[in-house]
Amino acid sequence: EQEEYTVYQANLRLFILKEGEFSIPAVHASGKVRRGTKVQRDFFGRAVRTAKYQSIFAHSQEQKVQVSALPIENQPAQFYGAIGEYTLHLNSSVSVTKVGDPIEIQYEIRGKGLLSKIPRPLVSELPEYQKNFTITENLSPGTVTENSVLYTQKIRAKTVSISEIPALSLTFFNPTSGKYQTIQSNSVPLKVLQAQVLDESELVAYTQESSFPQQPSLSLNTKGLHSNE
Repeated sequence: EQEEYTVYQANLRLFILKEGEFSIPAVHASGKVRRGTKVQRDFFGRAVRTAKYQSIFAHSQEQKVQVSALPIENQPAQFYGAIGEYTLHLNSSVSVTKVGDPIEIQYEIRGKGLLSKIPRPLVSELPEYQKNFTITENLSPGTVTENSVLYTQKIRAKTVSISEIPALSLTFFNPTSGKYQTIQSNSVPLKVLQAQVLDESELVAYTQESSFPQQPSLSLNTKGLHSNE
């Protein structure tokens, strides 16, 4: 005789932050399953048939996990501790701007791993950004969701020769492949216009006399106050 079962699965994600042997304790679960029906009396004393349930219990085994240190060999210089599998996407608040105007860029890291421990990309240290942009540091932490972390950064274009916001890169250790991996985001097209420059003829000079009209002064004599106009 075949029976149908409903299977419930609970996932628990653990992040072990140091090497060594660790124990994952046993998990205990309990519940009730329907096993046919039974006859019982209702509030009015009538015989009614209701579902019959049986209590069940389940126990897992304790698990031993051996955690190895990250390999030193072939470790990239730009690796700052990110472990997992990720993608990187770059976005901009504008596609057309003027020299000196603020641009907010957003870079989103998505994937499986300890997202809160991924360091913010240091845009100010990248040569292409140093050359073409004035960078306003934003030291606030990224916005972390279940599967992503979002960072924002303010930059300002220095010249009209810029045609794009350069791609960013992220280096991480991939535990599935057992290797270090470097990925790049997309670049973002950008058109930069010259900022408006005022000609000398458009500038208006304000003197104390024109800005603040001279008020009549008063003098005191033996006959009272009189204006000096």
